[in-house]
Amino acid sequence: MLKQISILSIILMASLSASATELTHKFKNPSFSGVGTGAHYLTIENQEKSRKDKIKDDIEAELLRLQREEENSTLNKFFAI
Repeated sequence: MLKQISILSIILMASLSASATELTHKFKNPSFSGVGTGAHYLTIENQEKSRKDKIKDDIEAELLRLQREEENSTLNKFFAI
């Protein structure tokens, strides 16, 4: 009997402390929520610019490497003398 009363009291205490609120959906993406949208767009723009700049720098570095390789070829060294 004591066991049943203790179980019943635990159930009652647990049910009295439980409460619920209305479920609301919040977008995590700033493009949809509008919160922090400006910073989000700037971040995207900076990433795109960084990628374009890196591609441009890689192309320039490769052209310079090819030019140095051509200037340092054995045939060019032979004819330079």
